[in-house]
Amino acid sequence: KLRGRVYDFKDIINCDLINESGEEIVTETKGVNKRKPSLGKALVGGAIFGPAGAIIGGISGKKKVNQKSVTTSLPICSKLQIIVTVTDLKSPVVNLIFINGNVYKNSNEYNEAFESATKVMATLQGIIHKNKVV
Repeated sequence: KLRGRVYDFKDIINCDLINESGEEIVTETKGVNKRKPSLGKALVGGAIFGPAGAIIGGISGKKKVNQKSVTTSLPICSKLQIIVTVTDLKSPVVNLIFINGNVYKNSNEYNEAFESATKVMATLQGIIHKNKVV
């Protein structure tokens, strides 16, 4: 039974697994904190407390936040389907869709769909092979 219709095993001619992949580009913006040295504070610190005061005064400048963009790409599956070719001249192709829309390839949803698709594919290939041998 494929998509609600019953076919004889001999009517199944071929099957192909289609796994349309791509990458989703994700850009994150992160703040990077840096201390900006202050010459004025180093001079004041040095005048009051000597060399140690100059060092401490120099590094006690204001924090400056720089924005940094980080771009990553995550593998996705946009469509996972099996295309079955049958001997019906009116409707020779049956599409068995497991994923139709972007799903991350490291997700449980993708892993379960891929496992189901490969089991169906193996079953169909066994039927096709058996028909060729007989």
